[in-house]
Amino acid sequence: MPEICYASAASQGDAAVVSAATGPRNQPRRVLLLLGELATGGGGIESFNASVLAALRGHGDGGAIVALNDPRRGSAPELTSGWSYYPCGGRHRRLAQLRFAGTAFACALRHRPLFVFCGHLNFLVLVRALRLLLGIRCVAMLYGIEAWSPRGRAIAWAMRGEAHYLAISRYTRDRCLAWAPLRAGQIGLLPCTFDARRFSPQPKSARLVRQYRLEGKRVLLTVARLSALERYKGHEQVLRALARLRSAHPELCYLIVGDGDYRPELQRRARELGVAEITIFAGRVPADELAAYYNLSDAFIMPSRGEGFGIVFLEALACGKPVIAGNGDGARDALLDGELGWLVDPEDSPAMARAILDALAPDQAEPRRNPAFLRRRTLEAFGPEAFSRRLLAALPC
Repeated sequence: MPEICYASAASQGDAAVVSAATGPRNQPRRVLLLLGELATGGGGIESFNASVLAALRGHGDGGAIVALNDPRRGSAPELTSGWSYYPCGGRHRRLAQLRFAGTAFACALRHRPLFVFCGHLNFLVLVRALRLLLGIRCVAMLYGIEAWSPRGRAIAWAMRGEAHYLAISRYTRDRCLAWAPLRAGQIGLLPCTFDARRFSPQPKSARLVRQYRLEGKRVLLTVARLSALERYKGHEQVLRALARLRSAHPELCYLIVGDGDYRPELQRRARELGVAEITIFAGRVPADELAAYYNLSDAFIMPSRGEGFGIVFLEALACGKPVIAGNGDGARDALLDGELGWLVDPEDSPAMARAILDALAPDQAEPRRNPAFLRRRTLEAFGPEAFSRRLLAALPC
């Protein structure tokens, strides 16, 4: 049985090996999907949920989707025959939760699913009740911060039993195992995927070059929310490294895509460090323009300290861009333990400065600077087909 290992040979002791075998099942599954939100082009977990649905839908599966989407906003997902969609969200959170639970029970009784796919730890109490009352098997996702620390007695109770879990990275798996009543063998790995059609190498947009006055510039890019609760993304650390390099490398500039309440503080820090003139805050950009911003850059950098995985790394790599990330979180999995990019200590400004210069060097003999290699290897390890094979192999028969 062929396998894909997305850890380097140097770390085989902690290698994240998942099966890439199995194709379409002969019989459609009946699956009950319980999802927080479902949105193409949304945040990380919303996009992940959309990838799960696409993988199941593309392999002849059928079932019901119960999601916390507000039916008055957005559009329903594209579904083939055999699928039903029940949006239960709304303005009033408590009522939405009650609708969600009631609809999930009704679907379980009506459709008699072979298994439940639980998209968030918040639904585990509901899922445990379904398991006890109806004997339904369960696969539950461990995505990110919600799985990193104790969640209370109810969740701990719900996690007992024989449910199987899938974590998006070793970082999330290990943090969950540190507190949850689970055995290591109960948690498999299902790394994130990306939209391979949207993100591919393209020439720099002449319009964007003019808009941001980037003629002759070497552009570092970060794409992330600018939330005060997400300072761990590493924007300030990039500013510090840029301050070290500015005098010797005046061609460098830093383009930040994203917005939020952390932006004023970052702007202040850029002024204090003397890099305000070469730091560009682009704000939020339309989803259909995001690929153009990746391709506008010469390297992508996000030295985070608490990333569950980081789909943005895959999007940048799929566009053929060198990538620099933090070395202590889920980015290790996204960069294949350094095969696809530079992993640095976010607090080590000299090391980050060296990584920036290395990533921007012109020699494409280094695979991590070779656009063709980066895209090919990223598709092999994390493309939609690889994601689909891994997911199908992890689900109950």
